[in-house]
Amino acid sequence: MRACDYYAEFEKPKIIIPAIVKSASYAWDSEGFFSNDKTSIITGVEKYFLGILNSKAIDFYLKQIASTKQNGYFEYKPVYVSQLPICNVNDEQKVLLEELAQKVLSAKAANPQQDTTEWEAEIDALVYDFYGLTAEEIEVVEGD
Repeated sequence: MRACDYYAEFEKPKIIIPAIVKSASYAWDSEGFFSNDKTSIITGVEKYFLGILNSKAIDFYLKQIASTKQNGYFEYKPVYVSQLPICNVNDEQKVLLEELAQKVLSAKAANPQQDTTEWEAEIDALVYDFYGLTAEEIEVVEGD
């Protein structure tokens, strides 16, 4: 590996962001994995943050500002992710989001094909509420 000023950041709990994807694919890492130049990382965040980033509302927003690629892919690079409007949530909301995110993570770890749409829909509903989206706005996001 080449010299890197932030090796220690990889050893921390973090969110890994693939650079080019079709939709939100943020992943939680608490095992200290190193990722390559086709990813970015976010350290210093709690696991609930993963739920917000992977929500349909935030993904919809990112797709409005991110660079597009062929075949429906988008760039999820720091220049775009850093522009995401992340809302403040209280401690109770953080716990609820983290519990739901952990359910999805645990289910997918046990079986990558596991259907987690129910928990993901709960996360989406919470995030819609956090941002005060109207029924019409939710329809636009869901229709994306």
